[in-house]
Amino acid sequence: MKKLSIQKKKELYALVYLVPGAALMILFVAVPLVGSIYMSFFRIPSLGAEWEFVGVRNYQAMFISADWQMAIVRTLLYGAWGIITGLGLGLLLSFLCAKHRFLKVFRYIFYLPSVVSSITMSRLWSYMLSPADYGLVNTLCAMMGFPSQDWLGNDALVPYVVLVTSLYGAGGGMTFVLFTTAINNIADDLIEAARLEGATSTQIAFHIELPMIWPVVSAFMMLSVIGSFKNFEGLYALAPNSESVETIAVLLYKISTTSSDLGYGAGAAMGFVLTLIIMVIMAVYTF
Repeated sequence: MKKLSIQKKKELYALVYLVPGAALMILFVAVPLVGSIYMSFFRIPSLGAEWEFVGVRNYQAMFISADWQMAIVRTLLYGAWGIITGLGLGLLLSFLCAKHRFLKVFRYIFYLPSVVSSITMSRLWSYMLSPADYGLVNTLCAMMGFPSQDWLGNDALVPYVVLVTSLYGAGGGMTFVLFTTAINNIADDLIEAARLEGATSTQIAFHIELPMIWPVVSAFMMLSVIGSFKNFEGLYALAPNSESVETIAVLLYKISTTSSDLGYGAGAAMGFVLTLIIMVIMAVYTF
């Protein structure tokens, strides 16, 4: 019996490792995606209801909908805020702490917020911002002589609440870990040479360290953009009844589960468009 060459064995081993992952991708990604595309051409008001073929009317209604247009604006606004604060604070904290002797301690401290789920934090914020007697924020306002506010019931205030509460943990988590690791991986000889030439710490940070860790920064930016389009659970848990948190993902959920006129077909159409947007972002970043 002819023995397999080393190259053939490597190819066979690679196939063995790839098949389970590929099977799971097909089962849990490809099949639901094809199914949602098929659903998007039907009107499905509820589970168990009869499917009515409507062609591309779900897509037409979506693109002319004022709710969809505002959802895009909110997604871009909250996403841009998250990227700017996350990237800015992450870089600032990383440059300040990367060379500190207590870096390991700082990593534990700044990574800790990411351990708590966004749903848990949003529910905690909703309790603290409650207009009831147990609302911590209004209690503090009363102690300082300021009037109480319905922070999560007033749609004019909710966007500001979202922006402020999103600062919790900004710049920490894996962002801080990856950025400090990338900075410390820069050769010390290069930094020392720059110092001997008279470069200041600020000049070193902007002209040497930042350009050299830019691949990590750009990857963080791409993941943050994708995450902003998929942001759902934190916003919905914070103010589920407010229109001011209706990003694309939140609107998709509400249309799919609470809208008897549109239902699952319209939600599937919106989900497919959201998938296309994310794929375009990934393609632009990759190529």
